[in-house]
Amino acid sequence: MLKNVSIMPFKRCSSMLLRCHSTSETDYKSKWVKTVIDAEKLVEYTSSIDNLRWLLKDTSSNIGAYIKKLDGSTHPILKISKSLLSTEKSSIQMWGLLIKLVSKAAGYKGSSDQLETVVQNQQVLAEVSELIKIGHLVHTGILNHTEKVLKDKLSEVVNGNKIALLTGDLLLVKANGMLSNIRNAHVNEMISSALRDLTDGEFIGERDLQNFPMPSVPAKEKPELIFNPREDLKLSYFFKPSPTFDSLDTNDCIGNPVREWTMRTILGGGTLLGRSCEGTVHLAGHDQEFQNNGFVFGCHASLVWQASADINTFNSTASEAFSLVSAPVLFGLYHNPSLYDLIKPGFNDEESVEFDQIRKIIKEGPALDYTKTLLQEHKEGAIKCLENFPISDSRIVLEKMVEYM
Repeated sequence: MLKNVSIMPFKRCSSMLLRCHSTSETDYKSKWVKTVIDAEKLVEYTSSIDNLRWLLKDTSSNIGAYIKKLDGSTHPILKISKSLLSTEKSSIQMWGLLIKLVSKAAGYKGSSDQLETVVQNQQVLAEVSELIKIGHLVHTGILNHTEKVLKDKLSEVVNGNKIALLTGDLLLVKANGMLSNIRNAHVNEMISSALRDLTDGEFIGERDLQNFPMPSVPAKEKPELIFNPREDLKLSYFFKPSPTFDSLDTNDCIGNPVREWTMRTILGGGTLLGRSCEGTVHLAGHDQEFQNNGFVFGCHASLVWQASADINTFNSTASEAFSLVSAPVLFGLYHNPSLYDLIKPGFNDEESVEFDQIRKIIKEGPALDYTKTLLQEHKEGAIKCLENFPISDSRIVLEKMVEYM
């Protein structure tokens, strides 16, 4: 059963979808880069990525020396490092910029003598959020010492794990120190709750031997797919910031592709971006209702980023592994439960998963169309939140960033 979606299997997506018109993907990419450059000029944001690049490249540091030893290896931290060292305007590098744009778009409601301090604190909060996101990403590069690893790649895994552990810890410690300098207990509590959510997200559902998330066995009875959070109480729950910062209730999500993907993305960084946007609006002296609007925008923006990344992975011609709990895979399992037979070997050994075959089957079905509908839903949700901001150059740039993600 489908609700609020008009998609026929094996057809191209509807013309209503932002990405599915005559404009080419190359045009979107060029517009995205131009929008990011405009945004950087507008808020004069200096990303913490630059300092991280120096840390990873400097061979005089322990981390730089270990990275040099990994040249030519298959350890996941090498791929993560390369993505962070890239000069492309990727989503991970836009995290802090987005928060700074929200700060500028929201405006300041306090006394003029505090304006400079508030702007400085908003800059720090943007950097803190970015460092936490990157630190968590780097920690995911730690591999477990399975029997196969111990036999074939022990030295490579030990060196790679040292980089992932040291770098991740360094970034998180740095972020916590910077956060304390803001000297705002409410903002501290917001970011602390987001850190807890990142941790909770690592204990959701099935996991393989390397602790990477795996999909569950498809349910015999297909759940109804509802894409609009306003029409599903469970989905709408994820967009309501708890005033007491309670842990998220994750019941009734696993097995429902829309709910499960939303829950995983919200826990995996959605609340971090949401709380950061809420926090920067709080620092500017706005009321709780407007702070909540910032939280909801941040959550929608994180979901837009993830849905766009999931689609791009399957549109890529590269033959490589991908997340087995990405939206296209979850929708693929919903449409074709037999796909699980190709995924199941991954519980014991990722290398035994036929990723190319899974990709082919998913691209032949409606999964990518469902994912594009999901993307459009959250683009509209983010734009709706931005309508509550006063009209300004910052708001216009934010709207463009959401459109071209």
